[in-house]
Amino acid sequence: MSADAHERPVKPLRVLVVDDDADTLDSQLDLLGLCGFAVGTAADGEEALRTVLADRPDVVVTDLQMPRCSGSELARRVSAAGLSPRPFLVAATGCQGAMLREAEQAGFDLILMKPVEPAVLVGLLRRIERALH
Repeated sequence: MSADAHERPVKPLRVLVVDDDADTLDSQLDLLGLCGFAVGTAADGEEALRTVLADRPDVVVTDLQMPRCSGSELARRVSAAGLSPRPFLVAATGCQGAMLREAEQAGFDLILMKPVEPAVLVGLLRRIERALH
C-alpha cells in the first residue's frame, strides 16, 4: 500500500435518521454526530425517500409509525428503487404484533426494539462502517 493510501481520510458513514418525534431526531443527530458519523434527518417516510434518492446514505435508521409514509413502506420503496448499493435498512421501533410482522416482510436488514441503547446503535453503525470501508 502506498503512503498516499494511508493519508487519505476515510469518509464518515452517512446515516439518515427518520422519526416523526423531534426530540428523537435531535438526540440521534447529536449522539451520532458526536461519534463522527455524517447524519441527516427526516421527519417522515416521504421526506426520507426523497433524501435517500438524492443523497444516497449508507444507512437508514427509521421508526415504523409515522405520518404520510410508514417506515415499512419506506423500506419497500427504497428496496424497489434499485439503488446500488442499497442503504442498510434498520427499523427502530416499539411496535408489536401486526405492525412488527409487516416490518419483518418489508425489506429491513435489522429490526431493533426501542428504547435502543445508544451504545448498541453506535456499535452497529461502527460494524457497518468497517464492512463498507
